[in-house]
Amino acid sequence: MKYVLFFLMLVLPLFGVEKKEIVLTEPSFTNFQSKNIPLSMELNFWNTETYKGKTFLKYDPSIDTIEFFAELSDIKQKNPSGWVLGYPEVFYGFKPWVSNGLSIDKWKLPEQVKDLQNIVFKFGYEIWYKDNLPINLAMETWITKEKYPSSVKEGEVEIMVWLYYNILGPAGFKIGEVEIPIKINGKEKKMSWEIWYAKMTWDYVAFKPVIPFDKAVVEVPIKPFVSKTREILANYSERVKVNDFDKMYFEVWEVGTEFGNPQTTNATFGYKFFGIDVIKK
Repeated sequence: MKYVLFFLMLVLPLFGVEKKEIVLTEPSFTNFQSKNIPLSMELNFWNTETYKGKTFLKYDPSIDTIEFFAELSDIKQKNPSGWVLGYPEVFYGFKPWVSNGLSIDKWKLPEQVKDLQNIVFKFGYEIWYKDNLPINLAMETWITKEKYPSSVKEGEVEIMVWLYYNILGPAGFKIGEVEIPIKINGKEKKMSWEIWYAKMTWDYVAFKPVIPFDKAVVEVPIKPFVSKTREILANYSERVKVNDFDKMYFEVWEVGTEFGNPQTTNATFGYKFFGIDVIKK
């Protein structure tokens, strides 16, 4: 018997301990370690008062995949002026609204805009939905005066970079287009982006692709979108001066799906994200 135990002591560590799935089944968030970087995920129904049905957001470490699913009915919205019902998401860095988040040395967040590194955000995704649901798949960050804020205020900035959309459009109005290349499925592609600007509680700038992709592996350079935002603020903002913007803090990089509108009472949709990483160039 003692030889069997000795054999098991030698062999079992080779197989490692099986890591369990991390699952959220109601609005909440958690931190976790993916294959490449620490991440956080939030089942974020920020503008939903009540709903019936089932939903989950889970990370499966065995395949390094985040999966979201929702089959919702009898949805009641909190505030129609918020338009969408929520933004179930994954993020890297510090998210103001939850005052939490993780990062590591290869891209330590928050960092000042003037010191922003040449970082590429890489991940694979696929999105699906039923009944012509208003939806997008979008990344975003918050640029704030305070290093670890609990919210975002007047004189601060939201930047969104969309990858996919159905019916749903950005806030504000279109002010132009810009070409910023990204890698799609390993090949660099010239991409044209509509630029949208809105004056909300904070200043909002969104980049919407002229040609959306509902399934891809992408490598998105972050700094060109921030640089273009600086230019937009210089031309359109009454509240954010570029010198102040340079000293503000880039807090986080989020990716998720905004969904619904004030008329949406049912929503069935989901996504998968895999291989999330940040790459320093």
